[in-house]
Amino acid sequence: MKVGLSGVVQSFKELIDKALPKSDRRYTELEDEINVALMKRDVNVLIKDLAILPSGTNLNVHVKLGVGSYNAAYENQLTLDKMGDIGKGLENQLKENFKSVKNVTVQFVSSEKKAEEKNNEVKEEGEKKSVEETKKADEEKK
Repeated sequence: MKVGLSGVVQSFKELIDKALPKSDRRYTELEDEINVALMKRDVNVLIKDLAILPSGTNLNVHVKLGVGSYNAAYENQLTLDKMGDIGKGLENQLKENFKSVKNVTVQFVSSEKKAEEKNNEVKEEGEKKSVEETKKADEEKK
């Protein structure tokens, strides 16, 4: 009974795409491997986000790469070929060194996009405050 119940729980976790916690040994090993691979290929490229989704005994790795804010000018020097080489090399290395890794998704994110998102958030907050202040002023007039 206990074995059957644990199987159901494991299946449910797989269905909801629950990622491995950062404290998990497999997560830290994969993260270290990715960092070493990036240092060998291009020291300016860093992990921006990493999600490892277990699927039974297999692992699906989703990694977002980008350039650190300290070296944002380098982002303009990255070509599609260079990004493709980094992504394909990383995928091959992970699959070769970790037999449980079945799928690797590599995505490059722009540091400008994050700055733009922050600006939009600040702008939206400012607009919300402005609307709230207008409502308060209207209520005070009444």
